[in-house]
Amino acid sequence: MDEEDIFGSHPEPNEFSVANFDRTCDASRATPHPNREEILYQILQKTFRFQEFRPKQLDAINATLDGRDVLVRFPTSGGKSLCFQLPAIYDLHNKHATTFVIQPNVSLIQNQVAALRKLQVATEIFEPRNTRRQADYWKALVENANIPLCFFTPQMMRMSEYLRDVLGELLSQNRIARFVIDEVHLILKDEKGEHGEAFRDLCSIRASDRLGMQDVGDFVTTEIRANLRYSVVFRDGIYMRNVRLLIKFLEEHKREKGLIFCRRVNECKKLAKDLQEKNWSTHAYYARLKERDTYLEEFTQPGGGVNFLVTTNALGIGVNLPNLKYVIHWDPPYSFEEYLQQSGRAGRNGEAAECVLFFSPHSMSRQPHGAPELSDREIQQRNHMIRYAMNRNCRQTCHPYATQQTLCGVCDNCERKSLFVDMTKSCARTHMGSARVRGSAPSTWNSSSCALSWMKFFGK
Repeated sequence: MDEEDIFGSHPEPNEFSVANFDRTCDASRATPHPNREEILYQILQKTFRFQEFRPKQLDAINATLDGRDVLVRFPTSGGKSLCFQLPAIYDLHNKHATTFVIQPNVSLIQNQVAALRKLQVATEIFEPRNTRRQADYWKALVENANIPLCFFTPQMMRMSEYLRDVLGELLSQNRIARFVIDEVHLILKDEKGEHGEAFRDLCSIRASDRLGMQDVGDFVTTEIRANLRYSVVFRDGIYMRNVRLLIKFLEEHKREKGLIFCRRVNECKKLAKDLQEKNWSTHAYYARLKERDTYLEEFTQPGGGVNFLVTTNALGIGVNLPNLKYVIHWDPPYSFEEYLQQSGRAGRNGEAAECVLFFSPHSMSRQPHGAPELSDREIQQRNHMIRYAMNRNCRQTCHPYATQQTLCGVCDNCERKSLFVDMTKSCARTHMGSARVRGSAPSTWNSSSCALSWMKFFGK
């Protein structure tokens, strides 16, 4: 039986275009409900079981409810998903409209849908293979619009003409609240690859100027979460000495779950093998590994025998690991954004966690043989990473996107400073008296001149 027989007669296709969707959004913009903020807090507390919004969340939610295009740029566990999940629930009751979420990773969709259903939030995934169930669901959606959130991948839309027809029907009835593009950085990094090609096929995304967003509300938080302690360990050229430093850290966290990130597969395999030879139970985890699912299950199961994985960035989206107590970077990433993203996997449950960067300036200058010359942007990204690692100020305030000035008090630099007391002024006053006796007091004083003067004084 073909798709036409199962679904019955298709709804008459409507032109599903950017212009039509924009006109619908403009028409739906209305004066906000006078009690909107109160209602949003009720949904936050009763449905999602949070008492307060995180920074910038409420601003982003209000912007999308006002009908604006919104770009949300938060670090890992910064609360991005709530910025579209909560408005979806609000719009379902306020306008009987559904939010469509486009995500490039099926595992991530499944994790998010499972979490929402635990909170009693009705969600659905468009799965072309399950045709009869999908037929019933999509008919109910068109007739009743009783689902706040619907998830699908770009590839799913390419495979189903029926889905495009349903979207056209919902659009004509003004029952599409918004389109959400999650993990958008993957699409922009892969414009010529599978994700980029699939997203270009979506009529809901403006083809010009990448995503072509208009009247954009850009909401950014780049602060390091307060429960994370950041530190940098400087690597020298002696490999096994660096491994011993790593083992020393692992011995202090034997019973805790963690990740060790390597930049390349070969480095990942070598480090995992060397640690195994030192009687550590671990696995190398990378993209084309046949045992990926087995290793991940062994790592995530309580009492699985493996407390940490040595991994590349293959351990990315779609893998939910809330209880990690540390994330170690054996090699620094080439951009600080990537470092924030990966290190932010630690402490997602809100408990204290460690983020350790093994750093060597030489490792930032290495280029694979035959690789193209670095662009200006790539050079800038590497410089950000170098400046962060070499800086001696608080890790919360010295990274390239920091906006806060309050010292965290727990990072390696803050702890190091707490061990020292600035005695410059005291030394200067003491030595001024001694220097006057000798007739050699300098006209201005700072820590350098004070130290130099003391050396001269005691050297005579």
